[in-house]
Amino acid sequence: DALKHLQEAFGSKENNNVFDMDPTKLFVRELQKNIKSEDYYKVVVATPDQGAILKGNNLAAHFGGLRAFGEKKRNIIVVSASLEVPEHSIVVFRDDMFDTGGTTKKSLDNAYANAEEIYLCFTHPFLSGGGGYNVFEIARHEKIKGIYFLTTI
Repeated sequence: DALKHLQEAFGSKENNNVFDMDPTKLFVRELQKNIKSEDYYKVVVATPDQGAILKGNNLAAHFGGLRAFGEKKRNIIVVSASLEVPEHSIVVFRDDMFDTGGTTKKSLDNAYANAEEIYLCFTHPFLSGGGGYNVFEIARHEKIKGIYFLTTI
């Protein structure tokens, strides 16, 4: 019964492996509570590295917005032209894992000066804070309007 509930929530009735299910629909459902449909055109889905691009694309498809990608080298975000966002954007940052917070913090500091609002979506919340940052420090950023985690750990 629990597997059936997860399959319905993730939109995957044929997949029996919970770790292969795409949580995009769960994130979209929560984001739609905060982002008005008339503002979908402002949405920029940002991912910090190539590993999250597919998940970012799946999320962006629900909002019809832009996509921004970064390049991560040893936890340093290389800000490229594709990671810049237009003024007054609603940025949805999508990554697999939040561990030390370094990737998220660098992305916010370097790339999202033009964002009007920022929402963070993570699959795995390790929350170790070992990189000198923690989720509470990042949550205090004035533009953060929501942080969404799945309870996979």
